[in-house]
Amino acid sequence: MSGEFFPGFEEGRKLNKTDDEPDFWHDNPAIYQIYPRSFNDHADGGEGTIRGITEKLPYLKGEEDSLGVDAIWLTPFYDSPMVDGGYDVKTYREVYANFGHMDDFKELVTAAHEREIKVMVDFVPNHMSTQSDWYKEACASRDNPRSDWFVFRDAKPDGALPNNWPSEFRGRRCNRSSGKICQAPTSRNTLSRTPVVIC
Repeated sequence: MSGEFFPGFEEGRKLNKTDDEPDFWHDNPAIYQIYPRSFNDHADGGEGTIRGITEKLPYLKGEEDSLGVDAIWLTPFYDSPMVDGGYDVKTYREVYANFGHMDDFKELVTAAHEREIKVMVDFVPNHMSTQSDWYKEACASRDNPRSDWFVFRDAKPDGALPNNWPSEFRGRRCNRSSGKICQAPTSRNTLSRTPVVIC
């Protein structure tokens, strides 16, 4: 972050730091963003993989000609129908099958830490795929325990949409099951709150 965008930001940080405090990795990091789908295909299957990222860690840090990054930032790699590049998360508990498995991700984190590379993940807590089990349950009925996990609005008395808000994507998305209408992009729906803690 810079004072250009946040006036006084750097000065405020300096005021809160004593001379004998060490610099933190996030004070001035080199962060390398990785879109797993296109970064490195370790198995020649036509699509990047988590193991492919692990394979390229020496390129990022630790070798003589490496980039010397402090952290990698992974765009979503969770299970997804991939309509929205992985941001339409189906479940946070699994890796998108073409990218590998959760064990591959754990190996990536371990290998990155051995090279003193931090791993940041693009966590998307505010919306999920319309193919997620949570969303399907929420749409099942107004009495479903997950019914209030998403943002739904009732149709107007004449059956019209509840508002004139356009979708971020192509057109509108409506779900009229159980008399509900929801306004969301075509591939994902907005969570009304973070319903559970996921470890």
